[in-house]
Amino acid sequence: MNLLFLSEQATQGLFELNDLWTLLFTWANLLILYLVMKKFFFSKIQAVLDQRKSEVDDTYRRADEAEEEANALRDEYDAKMAEAEAEAEEIVSNAVKAARSKENTIVSEAKAKAAAAIAGAEAKIEIDRQKALNEVKEDISSMAVEIASKVIERDIAPEDHERLIDKLIDELSADNDAHDEVKA
Repeated sequence: MNLLFLSEQATQGLFELNDLWTLLFTWANLLILYLVMKKFFFSKIQAVLDQRKSEVDDTYRRADEAEEEANALRDEYDAKMAEAEAEAEEIVSNAVKAARSKENTIVSEAKAKAAAAIAGAEAKIEIDRQKALNEVKEDISSMAVEIASKVIERDIAPEDHERLIDKLIDELSADNDAHDEVKA
């Protein structure tokens, strides 16, 4: 068994030495592979990464520009809306002023027409009153003439005379009452 143990130890030492050379070759291969890849691929990979970074940066820059443009458009829109609101308020204010002016003009014209109608009616009433007075005067004159002619034709008793005067007064009162009703 000793022999076997010794041969195992010898093979283990050999394996350890083999493992060391394998490790060195593996590291050398890795270094060579790294240098080859750095020479041929890393610059291309770095170029692709730089291009991708440039594209991402460009995308962010365009997004920032779009956001600034959108903010500028929003500010412009807000300013235009404020102008439109101010203009709308001015238009409404002007319309109200124009309506009030038109209202005042219409009211003034209506008052003038009403005053003219009242003046015309008062003039017509005055003319009608004068006509009525003239008619009353004519009636009184004709009655006086009739009374005088009756008095001349016959001899009137004092009672008849009183009765005729009362009748004349009653007729004049009735004409005055009719005239007052027309005036009212």
